[in-house]
Amino acid sequence: MANNIQLKKIFLRILIGSLSASALVGIIIFLLGKFGDIEEKILATTLVIGACSLLGLCNTSIFQKEKVRWLGVTGVALSVTALIYSLALIWVHNDSRVVMRIFASLIIWTVTVSHICLLLLINCADSIVKKVLNAAIVFILTVSVMLSIIVWADKITNDFYFRLLGVFAILDVLGTIVTPILNKVQSVKHH
Repeated sequence: MANNIQLKKIFLRILIGSLSASALVGIIIFLLGKFGDIEEKILATTLVIGACSLLGLCNTSIFQKEKVRWLGVTGVALSVTALIYSLALIWVHNDSRVVMRIFASLIIWTVTVSHICLLLLINCADSIVKKVLNAAIVFILTVSVMLSIIVWADKITNDFYFRLLGVFAILDVLGTIVTPILNKVQSVKHH
């Protein structure tokens, strides 16, 4: 437990430092920059550092939950990998099909794990809430798998596939919004 707290503190310090440095660089570029190629790359770097830091922070939120800590650690690893890969794409331009497919897949799964980690923060004692939470996670994973198939398939022409993706995306959003609300309602009901 002490190691997890220490790891989280280190991560948060790195997060604060990197975000502060990125913000300072971004402000300087907006105030003094000429918006050439280098400035665009620096701003993109600032954006990527912020996004990956935020995703990493979402993942650290479940470090105290022993049963799912592995998912948080996996999410942090994905966030760091996404950061490194994104920075490499920004500074060493490579738009080959495989490189871009790997990038898209990495983003999909980094966001997916972060999304699930946030939902797992819900401490649900009620069986209905647990079922809704599990369903929401299934919908999140389904959307991510379907998006990954789109990324790696040469071409999907089946209109039904995209309709089904839309249905699961709606259920994903619904489950994400309803789960914490239902948990609150059920916990008030039991007190």
